[in-house]
Amino acid sequence: MPMKYESRKFVDLILRVTSKWANWDPPRQINIGDYGTVNQDTGEFECEGSIYGDSFQATAAKLGVDLKELGPKLHGEELEIIVTSKGMTATKVEFSPQAGFQNVVEAGIRVQLQCGGDRGAALILYKPQYWSLPHDPGLYKLLQERPDPLDRKYIVTEVVKCPGYVLYLSNKTNESFEVQLGANMPLMPNVSVGGQSTLNWSEKVATGILRRANGTDATYIPLFKLKQPPAWFWKYMPYRRGEARRKEDFSSFEDVLQPWNWLDEDGVEQEYYDPRRGRGRVVRQIAPTVKLYNYYKAYIGLVVGSLRAHQQSFQIQ
Repeated sequence: MPMKYESRKFVDLILRVTSKWANWDPPRQINIGDYGTVNQDTGEFECEGSIYGDSFQATAAKLGVDLKELGPKLHGEELEIIVTSKGMTATKVEFSPQAGFQNVVEAGIRVQLQCGGDRGAALILYKPQYWSLPHDPGLYKLLQERPDPLDRKYIVTEVVKCPGYVLYLSNKTNESFEVQLGANMPLMPNVSVGGQSTLNWSEKVATGILRRANGTDATYIPLFKLKQPPAWFWKYMPYRRGEARRKEDFSSFEDVLQPWNWLDEDGVEQEYYDPRRGRGRVVRQIAPTVKLYNYYKAYIGLVVGSLRAHQQSFQIQ
């Protein structure tokens, strides 16, 4: 059965493994501070603006916050990231620098992946860089001052950039394939490996969807993190005596869950029974996992509220 939205299935598989959202089109820029929603059909992030935009600049100036000093922070770089979902395993990984023709050093990553017959996804990044939104009280206060554009929106708090990537979605076949990355770097006399490198991809793939690109700078964004403010973020909630103060940083922000129901091997959204709507309908407004999570939060809130009321009545007596 042909898939209608391969992008959503790929995003779903990678999200379940990494807790990060995959960018089906890594050359498309998704930047730190972007906010928007997720398309329920394609699984792609739809940007509506940026907290570093002009309208937020004006608000920041009133608060005395300098957004130029609160730009995205780089947290380091790795050699590679290899992500495989359920239904696919990495059976062989090699990194082997060696001297080549005309004093050119070839450094490579060779990945042997095995598809088990189910729909699987793989994402390979070369020299990924980790960027994040700074945990600064001034930036936190800025977001609290702008509920209108940010309410019920998702904010990009982390991105992973890289100069080369391979994105693969299998076709439910039992097979193995190999992907190899080679970086050619000039080797000068009496000088160790360095200088400008040129990335070269080579692959042997039987079936499935493969997307790849390479360059010299970390301009591709295959992975990013989405967060949403908690329900109390724009509500005034006075503190009670003895109550622990809430942290005024982004650690209180919640991970964004999939806005779709469980997907089968072909990416088709599964139906489930809803007593309010009847059997045989796909409820698109909210997925079961999101619904259970919200019910759980509401239940905990009722329990905590009743305990506080009981404690106050006991103190009065």
